[in-house]
Order: sequence, then C-alpha cells, then structure tokens
Amino acid sequence: MKFHSEWLLDDPIEVMTDLEKSLHSKDEIENLSTSEFFTDIDKALYLIDKGQLSQKLWVVRAISSYMHQSGSEQVLAELIDRLPYWNEPAQEEAGKAFITVLSSNFFPIKYYENLLLLILQILETETWSLQETWGEAFAELAKRYCKRSQTEAFILSAFHQTDNIRSIGGYVLSACVEAQIRENCEDLLRKIYSMTQDPSSLVRKNMCKALKNLMKILPKKQIESQVVPETLKLVEDDSAEVLESALPLFCELMDYCSYSCKENIIEILKYSFFTAQNNKLSQVKLKYFGKIMVSLRLCMDEEFREICIKWYIGFDNVKENDIRPLMAYNFPALLYIIGSMNDQLLRIFTILAEESKWEVRKCIAKQIGDICKLSGNKEGELFQIVNSLLECENINEILLDQFFIIAKSLKTHEKLLEILVKELCVNNSNWRKMVVVIKELLNFCLTFDCSNIHEKVALQVLEYIKIASKPVQIYSAKLLAEILYKNLSRREEFFGRVLQLANHRIGFIEFCTAMSTVCSHRLFCRHFMPSLIVLCKDPIKNVAYAFATHYVDFRLAITFDDSELKSEFRSILNYYLETDDKFLVQTSLASDEKLDKLYNDYYNSTAEIKENSKIKYETEMIAKESSEPKTQILKQTKPRKSTIAPRNSSHNPTKRHSLGEIDKTELNKVIQKVSNKRKVLK
Repeated sequence: MKFHSEWLLDDPIEVMTDLEKSLHSKDEIENLSTSEFFTDIDKALYLIDKGQLSQKLWVVRAISSYMHQSGSEQVLAELIDRLPYWNEPAQEEAGKAFITVLSSNFFPIKYYENLLLLILQILETETWSLQETWGEAFAELAKRYCKRSQTEAFILSAFHQTDNIRSIGGYVLSACVEAQIRENCEDLLRKIYSMTQDPSSLVRKNMCKALKNLMKILPKKQIESQVVPETLKLVEDDSAEVLESALPLFCELMDYCSYSCKENIIEILKYSFFTAQNNKLSQVKLKYFGKIMVSLRLCMDEEFREICIKWYIGFDNVKENDIRPLMAYNFPALLYIIGSMNDQLLRIFTILAEESKWEVRKCIAKQIGDICKLSGNKEGELFQIVNSLLECENINEILLDQFFIIAKSLKTHEKLLEILVKELCVNNSNWRKMVVVIKELLNFCLTFDCSNIHEKVALQVLEYIKIASKPVQIYSAKLLAEILYKNLSRREEFFGRVLQLANHRIGFIEFCTAMSTVCSHRLFCRHFMPSLIVLCKDPIKNVAYAFATHYVDFRLAITFDDSELKSEFRSILNYYLETDDKFLVQTSLASDEKLDKLYNDYYNSTAEIKENSKIKYETEMIAKESSEPKTQILKQTKPRKSTIAPRNSSHNPTKRHSLGEIDKTELNKVIQKVSNKRKVLK
C-alpha cells in the first residue's frame, strides 16, 4: 500500500488506521507522505510507538538524517525509554546510532543522566558485542558528561567486576582523561596504566585502545615516559590476542617518539622481541614485523639488522601454512631496512618465489616492483624471478602496472615492452586493464628507445581514440602525441593520418590537449589549430563541452605574437558566456579565472627558453625528413566493423555530410542497424 499526502489531507484518521494494519517495509516507510505534511520526526515517533521491529530499526539507522531537525530530542527521549524492551541486536543498532548523535554534538544535555543510566543497564548483559558498542557510546558520553561518568567508570573498572565490564571501565577512563586534559589526571592515568597489566587478557587487549586515546592527547614527553613503557610491556605479552592489538598500537606510537627514545626501544627489543619462531606469538610478530622495522629503520645499528635477518630467515624451517604468505608480505620491509639485495636475502627470496601456493605468489607479484628498486647488483637473478612470475597467467594482471618500475630498476625492457604491445593489440573490452597498459607504454616511450614499436602502437591507439571509453581515449591521446613528436622526421606520414581523427571529434580534442603540452606552440598552431578551432561551436553538445573543458590548454598553446588567434579565442569565451547552457557558462568562468593565474607561467623568460629548445628540436627533426628516403609507415589496416564506411549505391547514393554535421561513428552504427534489418527481411 502506498500513501500520498492528499490522502492524509482528506481523511488522516482513516489513513493512520490503515497504516497500523499494513505498513511493513522500508519502502512504505519512505513513501509514507511528503516531508511537508509528515516529517521524519513524525514518522520516527509514530514508528517507535506503533511500528514493527524492522521499522523501529529504520528509526535508529536513519537517525543521522534527522538528528539536526527540531523535535529530534523527543525521538531520543522515546528511544531511551523504550530501548530496555528491545532485543539485543536492535539495542546494538541503537548503540551505534547514539554514538553518531553524541560524536556530532546533537545530543541534548538534559538527557545525559538518562542516557548514562540506560548504558549502565545495558552493560549488565553478557553479550560482548553489545557491551562493546555501548562501551563506545559510554566513552563518547564521558567526554561531555565527565565527572559523573568518571565515578561510574571507576566502579566498573573495580577488580570484582567481570573481565568485560573492567575492560569497558578502563577504556571509558581514558575518555575522561581527554575531557580533563588541562587538569591534573595523575590518579586516572595510574589507574589506566595499572590495568594494562590486568590478569585478564581481554582487559589487557582493550587497554590498548585506552593507550591509543592517551597517545593522541598527552604531551610528547609524557608519551615517551609513560605510554611507551606500558606499550612495550604489552608487546612482550604472552597472549597472541593481546599482541594483535598491541603491535599496531606500537607502530602508531613510533610517530610520536624522538630519535633517542627509539634507540632505547631498539635496545629493549633486541632481548625481548625476537623469540622462537615455532609458536603463535611469533606468527603474530611476523605479521607486523615489516611495519615495526620500517618505523625504527633510521635508528638501527648493524647488530640489530643482523638480528632481524636471522630471526626472519628462521621462519623458513617452520612448516605452518600461514607462515610463507606472511614472509612474502614482509620481505620488502626487510629488504628496505637492509638497503639492497644481498646473497642471503636473495636465497630466501628465491625460495619464496618458487612457492606454489597462490597466496605467496600473489603477495610477491604485488610487491615485486618495490623489491626490484633495491636490486643492488642482482638484476639478472631478479629478472629470472620476474620471468617465472610472467609464466603464470593469473599473475600477469597484477604485474602490469609495475612493468615500468621493473624495467627501469633491472635495466632491461625489451621483453616487458613486447608483452605490453601484445596486450595493447588484443581486442579487449576490459578498459581498466587497457588504461594500465597504455600508461605503462607511455612511461616506456618516455624513458627507453621504443622506435621499433612506434608504428604498431600508433595504429592501435588511433583506433582506441576513436572508439574507446574516455579514460582510454585520454591516455591513448597522450601516448600518440609522444610517438608523433618522436617521429617528426616522418611528420607527413604521421600528421595526415592523425588529422583524420577530426572525424572523431572528441577523440581529436583529447589528442590536441595532449599534443599541446608536448610540442612547441608554433608547431601546434600551424598543424592542429585550424582543424581544432572549428569544433568550438559544434552543434553536438558533448563536442562543445569537450572543447570548453580544455579551452585553457588550447589558449595557452598559442604563440605569444599571434594576436589574431588570441582575439578569436577571446570571442569563443564570450560566445560561451552568452549561451543559455549552464555547463558552458560555468566552465568559461572557471577558464577565465584559471587563464589569469597561469598566463605568466606560460609566457615568461623560462617558458620562452623551453619553447625555443622545442623549436630547435623540431627544426632538426624536420630537416631529417628531407634527407631520409620516404617510406610508408602507417599502412592502412583492415578497419573494424564499427568503422567500415558504407558502400555508396549507384542507384541511391549516400548523402554526404560535412564533418561538423555528424560524427562518422554514429552514422556507421545507424547504417549497420539498417543493414542487419534488411538481412532479416530477406
């Protein structure tokens, strides 16, 4: 049943009666009425009173949408009164809602005491997840209602309470410290520090959260003298459960410690951290080993580094299933603190790379780029490992975005370049993958000599600029611009084909945007500006939008002395500002503002030097064109179905359109549909 505002106006009593009988779903709740006649507050109050449990859950889950509205106090008061009668999952959802309201400072002060009593009542349950949620709500309340909350928190943290209750009490005390940070909190801090050594592992684990709170609010000296020693005790704990919370805390704490403090920590860790590898504690330590070592890297001496290597290698003899993935995950961090690959590390890395488990190989593949950066003199050995990873088909996609880093680090690019070109030429509908491939190819072309693949790549990216998704278009345009600029000695062969992109207007605009940043202003204005400027007032809105978006790039690509072209671009901007198109007007205003900021950066002495160096390079390349024998580079390849030109019938010739009237790709789609329909009719 759907409810409408006019029904409420006609007979509200009848409608509300029907509502009681048949309202069940969230959709019906949202369609109850318009906000003008039945507000979220009215809806919430009604559902708290009359709704089913699922509808009451809507009240607490949607609380962030109406907690700032007038009347929300009444909803909160009703919730406090009725929550003791809800079941535990519903109470847990309500606890999350109260945390949201408290942390946003929308909770009314007059109900603080009522909420405190409700929290204490709910904490008496035996369900830990419910206690934990309402413990967070208690901590938020303690930051605002401190003295009364502190009294109750001290009672909860007493030794006769259960482990769950004590851990919540200790955590709330840390929130009380935050609320009274400018006052003397020594008694509170002593209580918190004593609880970090509580006999219960659950209490010790939750006190890590309390120490994390203190870490963010105490002065640096107090952190080093008080929080660090307590954290180190937890790092030495004999419970794996406690370590899972203590080690991440330790890693964060290092950002607050001075160099001398870290040196003292290292001396302690030498004798306490590196325990035997064949137990659960060491497995947890290995999990966080990388983060810990990186946080201490600048303070390490050679002795500590040797201890780290020896302890890490010792895990090679442990046969637990979870050990090898953890070793693979933390290997880059170990390599980072050592500085470069050596024989000892290479031996253990080779063993990991030969592991057949998917988790290990995947972990190595994700980090192989970082490992190759620190290859030292082991480039050949590491490239063999890369080759072995490439043989696994599922690994290739993980490696793709690291190809350039690997090639640059290991000083070899031929094989990786070959794979990228192969991936580029595969008719793949996975555009995200194609963006990665083209980005990597662009980096290769900028860094290495890739002249042997320019022709093949240029032909392929030309097609992508015509038909691909926008991200692929953009990076294809950048790659094509780089290839074209590196082949200026063959400009006639390349430019003619590239200028045909004007048929695919948005793709051509993207190409010109890329080209304007690569070549000199003179070359750009001479060869590309005439075809480009025609598109500024294109009747197809998306084309005009694309031009307007890149207006600043094109305007700043004009030579300094070309006043006529500058004037023409000014008139284009004025034309956009006078249209009734909101996007064009907003884009033009932003362009005008951006142009003022960037003008001096593009037309100054430094920019003039860069421009002259580009002109010199272009002159030299063009001079080569006349001295070299002409070869046909860009051969016509068989076009795709989607771009095949229609055959003109001699009986009924196809009407010709100018490029400014219709996009050829769209025309081809229509013709293809007509052709298919004719086949069916036959």
